[in-house]
Amino acid sequence: MKICPKCQEEFDDDMNFCLFDGVALRGAGFSSARFSYADDPGFPQSRTGYRRPSRLKTAFFILFALTIIAAGGWAVYHRVKQQSPAPASRDANIIQSNSKTEAASSQPPDLNGRASESLVITDLSHDELLKILPKNPMRRFHEGEREEGKPDDSRVLRSETDQYIALVGSGRSAEAPKTISARLLILKVDGQQLRDVTRQSAPRVVAGGYISGARSQIQFDEGNNLVARVPVSPSSIIDECATCEHAYQLVTMTWKGAAYVESEREWDNDRYTAFYVAADALDRKKVDSKARSIVERPLDPFVSQGFSRRDKKGWSVESLTEDNAATTAEYELSNGSGRIVIRVSRINGTWRAVKMIGQ
Repeated sequence: MKICPKCQEEFDDDMNFCLFDGVALRGAGFSSARFSYADDPGFPQSRTGYRRPSRLKTAFFILFALTIIAAGGWAVYHRVKQQSPAPASRDANIIQSNSKTEAASSQPPDLNGRASESLVITDLSHDELLKILPKNPMRRFHEGEREEGKPDDSRVLRSETDQYIALVGSGRSAEAPKTISARLLILKVDGQQLRDVTRQSAPRVVAGGYISGARSQIQFDEGNNLVARVPVSPSSIIDECATCEHAYQLVTMTWKGAAYVESEREWDNDRYTAFYVAADALDRKKVDSKARSIVERPLDPFVSQGFSRRDKKGWSVESLTEDNAATTAEYELSNGSGRIVIRVSRINGTWRAVKMIGQ
């Protein structure tokens, strides 16, 4: 070690001059004579009279260390204070806020995303669904004021990835405002919106979401299945008018994937439909399997003979029974030159064609 003869500060052996006083250090290979930068013309003039006692240096380092310790202690105290439990009054506010959040989450989803980030409908009841349905499509179900449209029933349907709502009821159509027809509406959840996909998800029998005919109906059967009462497509065998009676079929539709598909079709059972089925068999000259429960077997010989239609035009038909509550009714077919009367009766709750009379 080397020692400064002026300030008595110790330095390593490889040091030659004191960093504080500029004098030569005392040690091996050096004399005890003082040597300053001022005495050596090869070095710049240093500040005269400058001295840095070792005690001041020690005090400086101690003060610096205390400052670091104090700063560290303050940081730890501040962090612990932030993690400490909030006052009771603040807890009350948090509980109240959470209660409001829970109350909001119990409300039906909002289409604008105010109640939840995603629209989930699988657990909603029929009344809850009505609260989130867009008003414009609901107008299809109006029978009086357009703003009072409301479906009769609904089902939540699912595919592998999507959610749907099927709604059934009745309402006035834009084409025939005076006529009430059966209605079907299918909505698909699209983010926060409900999009009308009736045309894509409904079979042709309810294309456009409505069924024509004054006595048309549509309702849910078992589970999500739909049963629609639809008028028979315009036929060439009978000249029918808008105010005439019509024959109806019952069409069962099953939800598969992302659409309803027709799974079964059978004749409805009312007196005019029973007459129509017998007339259709007479035109075909045979009774098919679906008509077998309606057309009595004793009529088969008469059916096999058939009944001609002039110029392939439809027969004209006239009801010979005015009493709508009667359990037996007769209808007359005419082709312009010949006539035939078909009698239908209600037997054990089922309408059947029981007699044919040629004239």
